[in-house]
Amino acid sequence: MVILLTAGIVPAAVLGSALNSRIPDAIAMVPLALLALAAGGYQLLSRRPRGATDRRLPAAGLVCIGAAVGLASSATGTGGPLILVPILLFLGVPVVTSVAAAQVIQVPLVIFATAGYALHGDVDFAARTLLGIVAVVGVYLGSRVATRAPANRIRLFAGSSLLVIGAALLIVNGIGLFTG
Repeated sequence: MVILLTAGIVPAAVLGSALNSRIPDAIAMVPLALLALAAGGYQLLSRRPRGATDRRLPAAGLVCIGAAVGLASSATGTGGPLILVPILLFLGVPVVTSVAAAQVIQVPLVIFATAGYALHGDVDFAARTLLGIVAVVGVYLGSRVATRAPANRIRLFAGSSLLVIGAALLIVNGIGLFTG
């Protein structure tokens, strides 16, 4: 799954970094906020059968999803998981698999989006390095928790987190739409 997602992410991340300077932040972030809200609500309201197995998505679909995630993530400056997790959850991929895939795809996404931003001279390497270190620690700790916690709790946590993130993005960027 990760290899196919990455095949779409790589070229799209470079393109998305070029689009970043052309899209107002509020315009780019409001659809992202709505996606997070919808996915969070879906996770909290849906009833998943116990022992649900991984849903296999077609190869071409995964490449297209990767391209959409790479483009949207690098164009908005957000992490890939914020976009990939809601998409995979809507498609019926279990939460643990969705989160794991999203964590892994961050590496090629960040590398190629950063390369695209570097071409335009828009990279603060000190800040990116610090964020990278924090992200690695977070991925490690999150993977330890995710492998030990019951799937239903992870689903509820993911749904709640997406609602909070979506609401925060909508409030911050929705206000930006009206204040200029």
